[in-house]
Amino acid sequence: MGMGIAQVAAQVAKLDVVVMDANADQIKKQLAFTEKLLEGNVTKGKITAQDKEETLKRISATTSLDDLASVDFVVEAVKEDWKVKEAIFKNLAQITKPSTILASNTSSISITKIAGAVGPARADKVIGMHFMNPVRVRYLLPFSAMQT
Repeated sequence: MGMGIAQVAAQVAKLDVVVMDANADQIKKQLAFTEKLLEGNVTKGKITAQDKEETLKRISATTSLDDLASVDFVVEAVKEDWKVKEAIFKNLAQITKPSTILASNTSSISITKIAGAVGPARADKVIGMHFMNPVRVRYLLPFSAMQT
């Protein structure tokens, strides 16, 4: 899911994207899969070879959350495990700039609960962004942490 979100951000929105996963092998696999999908789109005439290369250049990868310190927007897309999400958001709240938007792709955990993990000073920067699978062909439905 995360790499699909990254691909759409890099390809459609033309944003520079940093993909983070603790497992370097998983990152390599996902980057290779994304390249294969893009190459398929080139073959089908949906995009040009230049579009493919430019999209891939906009995606960088890391195994460290610390490398997200200067980003303006984070989309978390880990498994639906509260303890995992809580730890990530607590770390992101300490690592990122106070103005950074912290989004979760959760489908079952309350955004208000996630906002509570970052503390009151950052709670207004936490949002939910529910992506549908596969991200590359589905629409995004955003919602705010402040809604009840």
